[in-house]
Amino acid sequence: MNNFYLNHNYLTMTSTYNIECHLGEIARFIPILRINNFGFKIREDIWNTELLDGGALQHYLHKHSGVNEVAAFILGIMNSGPYFSSTPRLQPTIKPTFQSKLCEELLAICFEDGQSYILSLENEHCLIESNYKVSTNSKSLEINNCIGIPSLESFFEKNLILKNIIDVYDEITSRTGKIIILPSAIKSARQHNFHGRYSEVLYTILALEIIDLKLLKDKVNDIERMKFYKEETGFDISGESNETLNRKRYEAQRLFVVPGLGKRLFEWHIKIGPYIRIHYYIDVDSDIIYIGHCGKHLDI
Repeated sequence: MNNFYLNHNYLTMTSTYNIECHLGEIARFIPILRINNFGFKIREDIWNTELLDGGALQHYLHKHSGVNEVAAFILGIMNSGPYFSSTPRLQPTIKPTFQSKLCEELLAICFEDGQSYILSLENEHCLIESNYKVSTNSKSLEINNCIGIPSLESFFEKNLILKNIIDVYDEITSRTGKIIILPSAIKSARQHNFHGRYSEVLYTILALEIIDLKLLKDKVNDIERMKFYKEETGFDISGESNETLNRKRYEAQRLFVVPGLGKRLFEWHIKIGPYIRIHYYIDVDSDIIYIGHCGKHLDI
């Protein structure tokens, strides 16, 4: 598996007063990386990071983890890893140049590990180039630096070419066995114009496994499910209104046959713009997500 190494240099310029938004940015990196089959590694001594107004990051996280979900999440990552080393053995040449011991060590470790991807926070002020060349007399390595979530999303869009909806379905099938595309979803997708938004269809469907399946298994209520999915992906999910489901014709459009389970109501759906809807059903007992419709906005 490919990995991104975290550049946490900007945290050293952050005070305890406004650190929460930067930790939230790190937390939002995780589902994007997981969906795209990338791992995420942090520096082994990251908890010792000294904040701008004094005190170590670890102290801040322990102090706030009981009342702040983001702090608790980040603390869990820092306690479990995976980690990369904080002590490089070599002092390679790095171009373009900059002034930061922490960033120099990060790129040197990447060079030693043969690691080509690093992930910086949006406000990074030192590693501001998208590419760095690290070399010795006998070896060189190009390292890609994604700065912030938009840059990370753009990286995956550029490195994944999806020409049509079948490419999307093939990509889903190759990445996970927990999402099943039903024949009805294949049929509806072939009849729809997605206006090139294939990467968003792929991203939002894969996010169901990482986000909504987990929320359902944890018995999170529907309002929180909708809120959390929106926060993590930028897209909306919801069930249907009673007004829609009380019309037999509209309800019938949302009934699909699940193998081994019979007909099920696929009222929950992802919304991509005004014209794309993806209706799904999650069988919590088997940890399987079924896609029943992918295409036009069904009647309401």
